[in-house]
Amino acid sequence: MEEKIEFVELEKSLLRLRQLTEKMNHALTSMDILIKDNINTGVGIWDSEQAALFREKWELLSQDFPDIMNTFQHQQSNLDLFITNMKKTEEE
Repeated sequence: MEEKIEFVELEKSLLRLRQLTEKMNHALTSMDILIKDNINTGVGIWDSEQAALFREKWELLSQDFPDIMNTFQHQQSNLDLFITNMKKTEEE
């Protein structure tokens, strides 16, 4: 039995991956701004030893955000290339 590649479904998945990547990037950026503007800033929103520890942990965690986003974008490129190549193969 020969199986066909469902290009429409793959393209929908690629579009959804792009949308989710954008949402995740926006959410991480917004959260980073919120934390940097409000936690352990000296303006009294949340200033304490615990706030300093939280912010320090956040800053360490947020250093990974560019790598995480690059991974998602790389996988988008891989899927896009796969779809393009498979379409070409089926056309031949």
